[in-house]
Amino acid sequence: MQGAAKARRRARERRQTVGVLMTLALALIVSIVSWRLFFTAWAPASPASAPSFALSSSTGQTITLRDFIGKQDVVLVFYMVAT
Repeated sequence: MQGAAKARRRARERRQTVGVLMTLALALIVSIVSWRLFFTAWAPASPASAPSFALSSSTGQTITLRDFIGKQDVVLVFYMVAT
């Protein structure tokens, strides 16, 4: 009788372990899919889609966006100035 009780308990523990592992696997899959969907929805357009423009530097030179193509990454930051 004791052996049968141990076998049932081991079987129950295995089912619980499998259930926990399946839940963790499902949570991991859902989080990966959600992560990919979120970042592909908010991904910026291709880098080539920036409009061409020219600005004057503090030294008086005219600098265009085209000057940086293929040389380095450019981050445009526009500040709002309160008047």
